Amino acid sequence: MTLLRRPLGVWILAAWCAAQAGVAAVFGLDAGRLTGLAAWSFCAMQVIFLVGLLLPWRLTRPLLLVYVAASILGVAVVLWFFVFVGVAWGVRGHDFSILAPIAAYLLFLAWSLFYLFHPDVSDYLSGLILPPLSEPVAPEAQAPSNGRPANMPSATTMVRLTRP
Repeated sequence: MTLLRRPLGVWILAAWCAAQAGVAAVFGLDAGRLTGLAAWSFCAMQVIFLVGLLLPWRLTRPLLLVYVAASILGVAVVLWFFVFVGVAWGVRGHDFSILAPIAAYLLFLAWSLFYLFHPDVSDYLSGLILPPLSEPVAPEAQAPSNGRPANMPSATTMVRLTRP
C-alpha cells in the first residue's frame, strides 16, 4: 500500500523518526554541555533517518536496521527489568499500566525490524518506485518479475528511476 508514491510503512517510520527528533530537540534545548551534545546528536541522527526515508537513500536501510535492533535490545531489557521487579515484589494491577505501553512499543519496533526486510522497502530505498498512476508504463520498460512475461502489465511492477 502506498501513499504519495511511498510505501505506507515508510511514512509510519518517518513519523516515528520525526517524533523522536522533536523530543531530542526539546531535551537538547534544556540540557547542559555533554547531555545537550548527546541530545542534539541524536536529533541529527533522526533527521538523517527521516530524510533518508523520504528521499530514498540506499544507506538508510542498514543504518535503520542497526538502530532498530539496538532499540529492541534496549526496550526489551527495560521491559524485562520491570517484569522481574514486578515478579519479585508481587505483580499488582497497577504494574500492567507500566508494562503495556512498553510492550506495545516493543511490538512496534519488532514490526519495523521485519518491515525493513520487506522486498518493497528494499526496492524503494534503492531507488525503485511505483510509476505514477496517470502515466501507463510501456510494456518494454517493465522488468519481468516472478516469471511473468515482460509484456504483461502489473500494478506492482517497479520501475528504476533514471537520473540525468
